[in-house]
Amino acid sequence: MWENARTDAATIALVRKAFDDAVNATGLHVGSGRAVWVAFREFEMKVASKITGSGSVAAAAASAMRPAQALDSKGAEKIRGLFRRELQLPLIGMEESWAEYEAFERDQKKTVDQHITGTYKKAKAELDERRPYESAIAELPPHAAGTPSPEALAAWDQYLQFDIAKNAKQVPTRTAVMFERAIANCFLAVDMWQVYTTDVRCCQRIG
Repeated sequence: MWENARTDAATIALVRKAFDDAVNATGLHVGSGRAVWVAFREFEMKVASKITGSGSVAAAAASAMRPAQALDSKGAEKIRGLFRRELQLPLIGMEESWAEYEAFERDQKKTVDQHITGTYKKAKAELDERRPYESAIAELPPHAAGTPSPEALAAWDQYLQFDIAKNAKQVPTRTAVMFERAIANCFLAVDMWQVYTTDVRCCQRIG
């Protein structure tokens, strides 16, 4: 567990790189992406609290979201940067992240960043558009691995068509994540693979 790791600069850099890779890989997942962002912020909060003088990383703060004191400017900006990145994404649970961001700025004796406010509102509006599709998928009955029912195929297809229209050109990585979610549940759906490999992956920068 990273909380028990040594806290020298090299170790912190390695853990930070692992978290950055994790949010790049899974942080766009509408349903569960928030969890990795929260873990990343918790790590940075503990590191920043230790630098400020709170002791070990593991015991730096009683609550990772509510530091006991104002952090040094560099540590606070790292955490603010994570909030900035997270709150521009339509993720289930983002209302909780927004509340945590407001609390963070209060603890730093700062006002909320208006740019973050604007991107949050835009992402929240998109999440509201996505909720019916997420609900439809969540309510699907179990099916054999890779062999979805016609209802499941229809639910995923409707969601994918929405995402393609919304993001395929502007944010192809987000659409790719949607297809990967769908294919994980419907990996025997040949038509879905064809659209993914021809229309989505060709638009996504790889590597």
